[in-house]
Amino acid sequence: MTLMAQPQEPHFFQPLLPGFQTYLTIPIVFFSKHIQGKTNGNTWTLTSDATDQTWQVIQEERLTHPRLEGVR
Repeated sequence: MTLMAQPQEPHFFQPLLPGFQTYLTIPIVFFSKHIQGKTNGNTWTLTSDATDQTWQVIQEERLTHPRLEGVR
């Protein structure tokens, strides 16, 4: 059995569904473990592993659905 190497940076997989151009919902478990209470700012850079494309985003915290808003 082959084991896959663990990534060094925290990550999550999010299918890009209609509407992703304006916001992206972060999984609650990921937000709670890697983001909530651990940051000073609210601007993030998202990186696509598939294309090396990056997006500058603003974190908007909500009680039930933390999400990232696109910076224009």
